[in-house]
Amino acid sequence: MKKALAVCLVGLLVACGEKTTSETPKEPSKQNNASAPTGANSDAAAAFNEAQKKAQVVKPQPDMKVPLENYTALAQDQNDTWLTYLAVAYSDQKSDDKELLNLFSGKYYNEQDAFKKQELIPTELPPIKTTVEGYSKQRYYSMEFGKTNIAVNASPQIYNGYDFDSKSFRIIGAFDTNSTYANRQNVLLNFPQAPALAKLKVEEIEMAKRIEQLRASNSVHLRGKVYFFVTEVVQGNRVQAIPTYVQYDVYDKPSYFTSGSKQVASFVVKNEPSPQ
Repeated sequence: MKKALAVCLVGLLVACGEKTTSETPKEPSKQNNASAPTGANSDAAAAFNEAQKKAQVVKPQPDMKVPLENYTALAQDQNDTWLTYLAVAYSDQKSDDKELLNLFSGKYYNEQDAFKKQELIPTELPPIKTTVEGYSKQRYYSMEFGKTNIAVNASPQIYNGYDFDSKSFRIIGAFDTNSTYANRQNVLLNFPQAPALAKLKVEEIEMAKRIEQLRASNSVHLRGKVYFFVTEVVQGNRVQAIPTYVQYDVYDKPSYFTSGSKQVASFVVKNEPSPQ
């Protein structure tokens, strides 16, 4: 964590088979015994295999039955420090107090006087530790996309026309491939490809016509929420997560219109995640 997050300290806080044979063995019992390794070497091999099995850690997987209201909505802004908190909470490399202060306390990080820095610890450190602990107890989160002034922002778009065979629109820009998002502290959020989320099924023909009209005139815009489950943190600053659901809100004006846009429809799409 110390190496991976070292670059994080400046960006935010300054601103703040079995073989078969046709032959019939003459002595089956002897042949079976001969194929089973014995002795010190076999014991060592068995111990090694057992140790490897224990070393294999099964990654946690999302329970798709968890209600969406049980996901924690993230407080998003231009810094999105929630992503750094997730990295700290789920990293195997535990951060010491000084590193926590440098990551999350602008006052501590920017203070040059060593004595004044020391005086800040009793007030600055406890809420940071409380926040880290809170994140460590929850793996289900939701984040918005399609808005302005947020650092971690997915940008799904409707691509091409309505597909009459599948009765759906194709989504690109997110979930159709592996996706990575970063905050200002260079902490990364990685989503694997999720084909089920890259398709917006609209079976009601009149609604499909309306959305297609907006798309054909370059007026359609998607906003919404990504619901996801945190599985692990790798290399200290890469938060691995599985998207479980996406709420697609369809608007009638592009994102650069700051006002006057109207929501046309809203859909919730469920992922079909494979074990990671």
